[in-house]
Amino acid sequence: MESTAPMVKADNEDLRYEAIDSLDLRFAELRLASPEAIARIHEEVEQEGLRHPLLVSDGVEEKKLVVIDGFKRVRVARDLGHVRVAVRVVHLAAVPAQVTILSANGPRRGLSEFEEGLVVQRLHREHGMSQVEIAVLLGRHKSWVCRRMSLVERLESGVQQDLRLGLVSASLVRDLVRLPRGTQGPAARAIATHRLSSRQAAQLVRVLSVVDASQRQDVLDRPLSHLPQPRDADRYPDDPRLSAAGNRVRQHLLRFRAASHRVIETLRGHDARAFPTVQLEVLADIGKDVTTPAREALARVERLLSSKTRRDDVGSRTPAAAGL
Repeated sequence: MESTAPMVKADNEDLRYEAIDSLDLRFAELRLASPEAIARIHEEVEQEGLRHPLLVSDGVEEKKLVVIDGFKRVRVARDLGHVRVAVRVVHLAAVPAQVTILSANGPRRGLSEFEEGLVVQRLHREHGMSQVEIAVLLGRHKSWVCRRMSLVERLESGVQQDLRLGLVSASLVRDLVRLPRGTQGPAARAIATHRLSSRQAAQLVRVLSVVDASQRQDVLDRPLSHLPQPRDADRYPDDPRLSAAGNRVRQHLLRFRAASHRVIETLRGHDARAFPTVQLEVLADIGKDVTTPAREALARVERLLSSKTRRDDVGSRTPAAAGL
């Protein structure tokens, strides 16, 4: 199955179709492919085909077409059963080809900082270029090169593998590398398990950076209990569709939901054996004081919702609602 996208040949380009299996993907390890990105491209290719040719170089190694741009499209096209794809062939040696990976993904389609670091590291480690030489080649300051390479080299190999599998977001790297090795992996897993936002992830890293070693595991097990809670005005801004009274009810319900989640999170994995009898007695008294009004509040909410259902039912039986 070939792409049906039209190919317009420019004077300085070599545009043609090539078998997918003949393409060399040696630079694919310099790119990350999140499941979300793959799913989006999969849908686009199913609906519209491969609209743009892949960028490949025939100058990295003799008789090899090495992909420079379009790794996710190759993966999707192969999954969809494409046999041949359109490619735009340029003649670039290994170093300029890898530099082109950066330039081919400019501000609009940019690489993550970690991916930029992978390219920089490869130029330094495999091609023997100094950081100053890389900076000149890329038109960047030496500090930019140093920061990018540091992101890669300070990140645990296990977290790097999770990044490649799409289990960790590239946006978390800058925060995770602030932690010592041995803590980065557990922190990344805690962020994923508890579905922390980017802001919460940064807060977790700050807490782990200063917390006593004896408390670190508890922070990882119950991160939400250790993070600063945002102000109500920030967490629950007014809904313009509601009146003042409606917004007060909404905010109380959202706070109730958040508190319920925190209780569930705190008690997860802790049964009665985790608490001495005297503690259980204290918690039982507080629990009675909480559960009685909580049940009444939930009953009132249910009555409110049931009144809406009755109104909807009445409205659906009127001639106007029935379209008569």
